[in-house]
Amino acid sequence: MGALQAAEMPIRGAIAIMRDEELIDRRAEEGTRVVALGLLSDADQAARALERQDDEEALHDFRVALRRLRSALRAFRPWLEGAVRRKHQRRLRRLGRHTNAARDAEVQLAWLSTERETLAVGRCQAGFELLTSRLGERRRQALGGHARLVARYRKHSKRLRRRLRTYQVLLDGAERVPFSAVMGGLLSHQLEVVRTRLSEVRGAADEQRIHRTRIEAKRLRYLLEALRQSSQVDPRPAVKRLKRLQDLLGELHDSHVLATELANALADVSADRARRLLQDGPARQVLRDSPRTGLLAVQRRLTDRRDARYAALEQEWASGGVEQLAADVLALVSTLQSRRSGHRQAAEPRPSAVGVRWTSVHGPSRRMSAPGGSTARNAPSASSTSAASFASKVTRTRWSASSKRG
Repeated sequence: MGALQAAEMPIRGAIAIMRDEELIDRRAEEGTRVVALGLLSDADQAARALERQDDEEALHDFRVALRRLRSALRAFRPWLEGAVRRKHQRRLRRLGRHTNAARDAEVQLAWLSTERETLAVGRCQAGFELLTSRLGERRRQALGGHARLVARYRKHSKRLRRRLRTYQVLLDGAERVPFSAVMGGLLSHQLEVVRTRLSEVRGAADEQRIHRTRIEAKRLRYLLEALRQSSQVDPRPAVKRLKRLQDLLGELHDSHVLATELANALADVSADRARRLLQDGPARQVLRDSPRTGLLAVQRRLTDRRDARYAALEQEWASGGVEQLAADVLALVSTLQSRRSGHRQAAEPRPSAVGVRWTSVHGPSRRMSAPGGSTARNAPSASSTSAASFASKVTRTRWSASSKRG
């Protein structure tokens, strides 16, 4: 009869994890948890900085940390069975959405500040100031709720950490799938998703497809970054290409978001102008004082910016950029697969460099008490993670695009 073993993994932060050169050779269930716990530590650190509000980039850093964590939990879900449920991912997604308004306003205000000298002049000034005032007020209102947001995050973080720290495996002598095999399959799949999404974009105004492509490119980048600082593989060339792609797609997305804000502002201004004209005010004065002229000037500048970014996207990515990215990613996949084929099969799990504590429990039970009193459910057994079931797990994973901004 096999022995069940629970592994408790106290983690000292993402830097320690990412420098663990043995990560890709670990059991899949362990490697995925090590990465997830490291990303959770990063999110905890970003939450503390946001609570202090002593860093202008604190909100952005917290959003990125949440996105990376959510992306990892989503990709690794088949190997985190019993630890992470859909409700945990939904809670993190809701937390991310609460930061959308503030971050969108920050990004738009930053761009408008670079255009002030050309757009905040003459008859255009009233419209420019109206737009910046609306965005500034939205940002102030959104930032006011960040203390509650951090408090909610901490509750979810504690629950996730407790569930991720332990798992069980059945030592029945069957082949175990290493983390390298998991990453190879995920990277191959996500690369194809990105290529497909890019091919579906139909123009600069194709807001929904551009947004979906941007989300999938981020997911591929986050997968690659799980391998950073490993001596066996080097994801930096692929990450560098993806950063450029994300920059272009991100600026297109920001243009679409600001275009919606402009449309709302123009609708409000038009309604106000009609009301003032009906009140028998001097028509010439009403038209001259209207912010409409300035808003239209911003709209024209924004359209020029959007079209220029789309032209750059077509030039760089329709003429070989995708194939260069694919070559970089597939080279990594080949290395990961070669490590799996030559991987040494271990009869017993061994303590990891980051302090895994193993506790053996013998018998047929499928549940056990983990160290500290928490209970861990069995992860998929080694026999269930053969090559065939591995492919099945990747296929079962949902790859639908997530909502706006994270």
